[in-house]
Amino acid sequence: MGWRDPEADYIELYPMGRITNGYRFAGHEDVYDAIDAVCREYQIDRDQIMLRGFSMGASGTWHVGLKRPDYFAALGPYMGYVDTRFFAEGGGNARLIRIGELPDYQERVLPTMDAISYAANAESLPIIAAMGGADPGIRNHEFMAKVLAKEGVQMNNLVAPGVGHRVDKTMHRAQVDLMAREAQHRRSVDPKRVHFVTQSLRYSRSHWVELLGLSQHDSRAEIVAEATASDRVDISVLRNITRFAVKAARLAGPKPIISIYGQEIVLDRAKVDSVHGWVVGLMGGRWQQVVLAESMAKGPGRKRPGIQGPIDDAFTHAFLCVRGTGTAWNQNVANYADEKLNQLAYEWNRYWVGELPIKDDRDVTAEDIRTKNLILFGDPSSNSLIARVMPDLPVTWDKQHLTMAGEDYDSAENVPVMIYPSPLDGAKSRYVVLNTGHTFGEAASSSVAYLIYPRLGDWAVWSLDNKSPRKAGHFDEMWQW
Repeated sequence: MGWRDPEADYIELYPMGRITNGYRFAGHEDVYDAIDAVCREYQIDRDQIMLRGFSMGASGTWHVGLKRPDYFAALGPYMGYVDTRFFAEGGGNARLIRIGELPDYQERVLPTMDAISYAANAESLPIIAAMGGADPGIRNHEFMAKVLAKEGVQMNNLVAPGVGHRVDKTMHRAQVDLMAREAQHRRSVDPKRVHFVTQSLRYSRSHWVELLGLSQHDSRAEIVAEATASDRVDISVLRNITRFAVKAARLAGPKPIISIYGQEIVLDRAKVDSVHGWVVGLMGGRWQQVVLAESMAKGPGRKRPGIQGPIDDAFTHAFLCVRGTGTAWNQNVANYADEKLNQLAYEWNRYWVGELPIKDDRDVTAEDIRTKNLILFGDPSSNSLIARVMPDLPVTWDKQHLTMAGEDYDSAENVPVMIYPSPLDGAKSRYVVLNTGHTFGEAASSSVAYLIYPRLGDWAVWSLDNKSPRKAGHFDEMWQW
């Protein structure tokens, strides 16, 4: 696609990004996996990796790049959408499917996927956008320019006059040249100041700062940190964050201090975390250094990077569907479990172009438990893995009753649908999911990319009669109702 300099010493990589989902959720993980695969085979300067794309590839450039502002040397979106609902409104395009009012548990998740929620991260990430001046989609870049301006960032935008929704060769070459120039003069790989925003702990890092806990998940979290000396970091903005970490090497001086709104925390080198570095948390209303191993509660612990939900997050990494081989308490539940698993297998094969990984419950190994998220279908009577995890889940479930979120339901007519940290031995960084696959289903998979967004949060009481959630929501920071 487009222009390429035959003299240049670089590799172009074209990741598929799973299905046509705008490179969101599993799509963005595919991009990183593809880059890592190339870096293992070739001598790649990771400080010179640039991300660019056209149309849906440009959407992916926005969505993927802004969530990891320290990963790429420059971004080059060539006409792509940045916000699901704004794009769906279409600017007069009658072919687009509008998104109306959504229930709260869907409305909360939607911003975690959209690029505009992460626009502030462009402060430290060069972006050279391009578009055709006659492209109807120009409204999306104009919208992004306004969002960036509110964050104090000016958008670099190249416009090819009179060109519609296609790549103009001259403009494309200019874009690539400017991106290469930005990459050569890129921001420091270890900047003194980090301004980072996120909507989810799925995207938790920028340079030497990592977020480890949020007050309200699926809401904007923001930190501004500045290294003012070799042994001092000053935090001037800290919103919706309960704990964070600074890389150990960032505070290498003799008396390391982190100051938060003037409160100085003198750090103890004996408490440096080997993985995260200097960890600070809000304890009893005050910020103090935290030893993660000591602060983890019994049970699921806290939501944390990679274990934060929602349900669809379980399908962004290796997973295994587990079919029960026993007899269910209620035939309605057995029918639902079989139907749901068969539907997922059909969708996976048709839209995700692969065979769904499935095992019977009695064939699941310790290695499966250690390396994969387990997607369990059935009830505690029919699926032995569900029976094993039930004592550690905040659910009471027997032949007559299902109790979730403090309410009681008839077990013959309702099933729990949920994601939860796996309580099984050896599965510390894995999920268990009950009785569901992707929550957006075939209707979205067979439609347009922007409709592929989660239809549930962390949990739901699923009505077998109405085939819809009777009640649904998100767990809090401690995986409680």
